[in-house]
Amino acid sequence: MDENLIMQTFGTSKAALIDSLRSGTEMALAKANFLRTTRVDVMQAFVMYLIPLVRAEVSRAHSALVGTAIRLAECMGLHRDGTFYSMSPVEVHVRRLVWHQLCFLDLRTCEATGPRPQIRPGDYDTRFPLNVDDSDLLADEAPTQDKSYWTDATLIRIRAEYVELRRSLWFDIVQIDKKKKTLTSAVIKVQKTWNTLTGKYFTMIDDTIPVQLLAKHVLTLGVQGCFLQVLHRYLFSAAQRMPDRLRQLLIEAGLMQMEHAIALETTPELAKWAWYKGAFNQYHSALLLMVEVYAYPMRKDAPRIWKCLDYIFDIPSHLSPKQKAELVITDLRDRMEVYHQMRKLKATTQMEERVGSLNASSLRGWDDERQSAAGAGAGAPTAAAPTAVSDVPAPLLPLDFSPPPIERTDSTTSNSRHGSVVTGGDVVMQGLEDIDWAEWDKYFPIEQNTGELNVSDFDFAKFTGGGFSGPTIDLAVPSAQDLADVNFTPTFYPNMSQTVRMPGGSVELSEIIA
Repeated sequence: MDENLIMQTFGTSKAALIDSLRSGTEMALAKANFLRTTRVDVMQAFVMYLIPLVRAEVSRAHSALVGTAIRLAECMGLHRDGTFYSMSPVEVHVRRLVWHQLCFLDLRTCEATGPRPQIRPGDYDTRFPLNVDDSDLLADEAPTQDKSYWTDATLIRIRAEYVELRRSLWFDIVQIDKKKKTLTSAVIKVQKTWNTLTGKYFTMIDDTIPVQLLAKHVLTLGVQGCFLQVLHRYLFSAAQRMPDRLRQLLIEAGLMQMEHAIALETTPELAKWAWYKGAFNQYHSALLLMVEVYAYPMRKDAPRIWKCLDYIFDIPSHLSPKQKAELVITDLRDRMEVYHQMRKLKATTQMEERVGSLNASSLRGWDDERQSAAGAGAGAPTAAAPTAVSDVPAPLLPLDFSPPPIERTDSTTSNSRHGSVVTGGDVVMQGLEDIDWAEWDKYFPIEQNTGELNVSDFDFAKFTGGGFSGPTIDLAVPSAQDLADVNFTPTFYPNMSQTVRMPGGSVELSEIIA
């Protein structure tokens, strides 16, 4: 509700009214002995109390409350389907709704606070709520099959199905690490589910009806997030370079997530559900793609990504990509520093050793990539090397950035579309060795998943870190190295990109000063 409407209707502020309702709910739950009750309606009330709590900001207290609700639900038998107890259709349906809402809350607190999901696959046999209208359950002959059109339960059913997928992936990742499952099988599972759910539900959805449009965004956010869940840890792997086709899949999934999250938040027709956007919209994909386009500004999707990032992080659009990334990362660093001080957290010795060697190893990696690209040919796209340690915010650099693929024109060039490069005449796959590319091609055809990530004619010599929006200084110097040796104090213009025009192109003044 709007703040003014609340003031007119209840004569108090929105914050005060929420506090009052929350306190009243807690008092009612305590009087109902919710920790000892076996009544489903009390459980319903407890879960409804948790729904607005577990959204964007989740604490350990929220995680503990959800854990309590799950244990109480299991003690009440909600993890067993009501059909095993000869219950009425309404009772069966309500129990399914409550259990699958708990499954969502479990996964949400798990993502936010770290521990694995408390509800594990195989621990329950409660079925999905039937895709039927509430009135159908009161009929003389209650339905036993899903309807093929939009109903009162379609939205919760969509969310329950993708939550089931995300839960199984948590444990699939553990199996991948133990070499009991392959990464290929996990990614293909996500793609199969995406094909199934979109084929099943998109045909039911009318985009002109707000609640159905909401469901479309929720489905896309949920399933595309599964690709990130499986692939994100390989993006900056120090051991192996992520194959370009996997990287393309991850970038596209993250971009779809961000665009649908923004639509969910900004579409006027969906304003009545905006209060719950924090339960769906997360910053994981935004941070991943920000680091990606900061390291590799030649990415063809960079303009779309930065447009999303400007909205998500509320960044002034006139800043250069480098300035935008540093603004977000330094702000995040400062907030984490305050949090660490308040919580009196300590880093492990392994982490301290890793951070201590970060700058040196990162700069060596940048230098190696620059030399490698220079040897491969002047036109090869490669990441711009920093000029000094102070020029690179430490949090932005993983231990080893994976360089863009180097393309050769000689007879030893590999035609592989999986990100192979040529070394000494031999083809070396710079990816994850357990990927079955033959199986991969069945679900990600080369026509759509080409692995082509970059703008073909990107020229680092002319890249200034963004659109020109500041004064240009003409300096009669032959090279960037000579300019770096010059001692002078320039006049800085607040919030403006300053460019030094040089024989080989333009360079940001802040880069040279650093």
